[in-house]
Amino acid sequence: MEPHQAESRTPFPWRAAAPSLAASGVLLAITICATSVLYVNHRSTMETFDHAAETYRVSIALESIVRELRKQIDHYVDTRDEGDIANFKQFSSALSSAISRFESLTVTPSGRIIVGRPQYTLDLNRALEEFLRGNRQRQSADIQELIDREFSDEALKEAIQQREAAARALEEARATSGRLSRLTIATILILGICGSGVGVLSGYQTARAWQKQIIELSVSVDSATGTLSEVTKVAPIDRPRDATDLTQVQAAAELLSNRVGEVVKRLRNAEQESLRQSQLAALGQLAAGLAHELRNPLTAIQTLVETAQADPDDGALDERDLQVIHQELERLDQTLQAFLDYARPPQLVRRQADIREVVSDTVRLLSARASKQGIQLQTDFAETLGDVEVDPKQIRQVLLNLLLNSLDAIGEEGTVTVSVTPHSETGIQIRVQDDGPGLSPEIQERLFEPFASTKPSGTGLGLTVCRRIIESHGGTITAGNHADGGAEFVITLP
Repeated sequence: MEPHQAESRTPFPWRAAAPSLAASGVLLAITICATSVLYVNHRSTMETFDHAAETYRVSIALESIVRELRKQIDHYVDTRDEGDIANFKQFSSALSSAISRFESLTVTPSGRIIVGRPQYTLDLNRALEEFLRGNRQRQSADIQELIDREFSDEALKEAIQQREAAARALEEARATSGRLSRLTIATILILGICGSGVGVLSGYQTARAWQKQIIELSVSVDSATGTLSEVTKVAPIDRPRDATDLTQVQAAAELLSNRVGEVVKRLRNAEQESLRQSQLAALGQLAAGLAHELRNPLTAIQTLVETAQADPDDGALDERDLQVIHQELERLDQTLQAFLDYARPPQLVRRQADIREVVSDTVRLLSARASKQGIQLQTDFAETLGDVEVDPKQIRQVLLNLLLNSLDAIGEEGTVTVSVTPHSETGIQIRVQDDGPGLSPEIQERLFEPFASTKPSGTGLGLTVCRRIIESHGGTITAGNHADGGAEFVITLP
């Protein structure tokens, strides 16, 4: 159950695209790795190729210098021409520079040795430098021993070998570059084929997921059409013949939507009719309750008047009869006023008010009556109370009604406590608690209904008006019995 719920919380497009996204992610990772490897190999190959090409160029230059030096040595040995000495100096400088450059290229940046060290060429250059530093007149006879043809031949052979080694290294680098190019082409081809395959498989998987979703939607539409036809007793909707045909399913869904709209319209009309019936029933109940409340005082007044009319001499109305009539008329006035308050509640006039002041003023109004009954009126305010936006007059009316009910319920000797505490961030909670007999289960169920009262002289509209006032403030009022006995009313204001 839990996996299904977790899956249902994931949007369907994400679930349908998940295989494609996963395959694309894997393919992307492989592509990045392959590209990185190819780039590193290509860079290494190009460095080797450039190094080998430079080595080849230097080896050719070195070979050319050795060849020219060999000719110059042969000419000097045969002619002893002092003019060749200046040429020897130039050859020595060029040979030293070429040897230095050549030695720096014998090892590639990757550590591979392309060609060997030009030992004979080094020896030839060293002998030439010693000859140039010496006394040429004294050593001219020994020049054949210092620089002979065989020695220069070995240096020339060595230069040729170095050039050939550099050429082989250049050819190897070219071959490696070719292999790398073929590998790159093969990699691109493989990735292209794999990408196409993954795209086809992902598309197939996505299509299957959508097909499954369409079938499930078709089943839901099919079930809904059947249920709707059974409940509403109307002609059934044509169900899609092919559950995988999105066009048929969409057409059936549109018909179902139209039919549901018709049913909703019928239900709304039925609801409005039911509301009118409820209003008429409530009006009838209200009229019956009002008639009952008016009949009692009118009956008492009628009885006194009929008695006086029956015997004008002995049945004249005395002071006591007039007092009864006055009381019953006041009762009629109170009943009518309560009915007017219920039928036409006054408009709210909200302002910032200190709830402690509102409660204290209400308690002060009833303190004299409470003292006569031997009842203590107590208040308990939290220290963190602030001002609230209410209609102080109407909140005072609610508290007055609740306190009067508590005084009537206790009778004599008791305690009524009004406590105010913060509620949520800006709201308050008011509790009116007494130690009277409490609320019976029968009256507690219909306590806030019109004309529900346990007092013989009550109208039964006071608590109904109280609830309307509190709800117009956006609050709630509840009633119950607390654990210590007695009734408890809880008002919550935002």
